[in-house]
Amino acid sequence: GTLAEAETGIEAYKPLPRQTNLGLECSFSTGVQRHKVLWWLAIFTGTISHYAAFRWDLLNLKVEYLDSTNTYVTLGTMNPNYNNIEMFNTGKIVVDYLKTNYMRVLLNEIEYSLSGIPYLTGVNTTAPHMRARISIVQDGSLNDTFYVDDFIITQNEP
Repeated sequence: GTLAEAETGIEAYKPLPRQTNLGLECSFSTGVQRHKVLWWLAIFTGTISHYAAFRWDLLNLKVEYLDSTNTYVTLGTMNPNYNNIEMFNTGKIVVDYLKTNYMRVLLNEIEYSLSGIPYLTGVNTTAPHMRARISIVQDGSLNDTFYVDDFIITQNEP
């Protein structure tokens, strides 16, 4: 049979920040090596929803971002040595939500420029707020162990 996916992570709900370049940054370590790590930044203005995300596919070592058609696009591959349950990795996603574009994604020492690439938006009348999340998704066959540190939401990113 098939196994359902399981997810665990940390999420923050915040009032809508100043309309400027926003980022989500954190360090993390996984307890097992069969997962996808997902960074997700959602902004609700009261009329529009903004969804920006990137993920690290630990099994295939791919780094991907979510495009404006709700499809993950490969940015590159990661060093297999970083897929180590004892190592803390660092990731960051930065968006310009006035222009509804990505700015960049960082994973450890590698920076991927996404300047001018649009992210997913839609009509949504949810009260203005922001959600930031990092999570780990796996196939459900194992218990998740996921360590997160330095979970920071930033404003006025260069």
